[in-house]
Amino acid sequence: MPSPLQPLYPIRTERLTLRPVTLGDLDAIHAYRSNPTVALYLPHEPHSRDDTVAMLEKMTEQSALSKPGQWLDLAVEFNGAGVVGEVVLKWDSDDHELGEIGLAFDPSVKGAGVATEAATAVLRLAFEQFGWRRVIGVCDILNLRSSALMERIGMRREGVFREAQWVKGRWTTMCHYGMLQYEWQARYGDASQPSAPTQPKV
Repeated sequence: MPSPLQPLYPIRTERLTLRPVTLGDLDAIHAYRSNPTVALYLPHEPHSRDDTVAMLEKMTEQSALSKPGQWLDLAVEFNGAGVVGEVVLKWDSDDHELGEIGLAFDPSVKGAGVATEAATAVLRLAFEQFGWRRVIGVCDILNLRSSALMERIGMRREGVFREAQWVKGRWTTMCHYGMLQYEWQARYGDASQPSAPTQPKV
């Protein structure tokens, strides 16, 4: 079993603070989790308040990834004005150097670059603190904003899987994106780091 992954909190960017979700975030998170526009491409219908409470109770149980297969959900604060969204990382249960990114944001910050800044920060966490080799992202092909975001932060569209998932009463075509650690280094890391993979030792 690989060692637990413990982020160093808080995670700060120029405008954002990323930290574990708390029960005190209920009002802010429920505001967008209950919004039909936000829930459209999430795996659940718009939340009732009880739904959001139940979700937060699960989220607050962990602030680190103690074993593969778990999700780490981080609240995103914007310029000290409270929580405006979440970014999540899933530790793959089969490949311990693989993770998956996800996110949800309040429409009030649409167009402000907040999701891009937060997603970049969580990729930095995945590659530089967790040491993951690869991070993927998956979205509905109709979710053009999510596709554009992943391409904007440097993830490559690796495939389109037609009618791959049954979600909310319809077969959904999914786009798969990916980024490798050396691609992250080439785009965001120290210029002295290698920008191509080394050959594995035999």
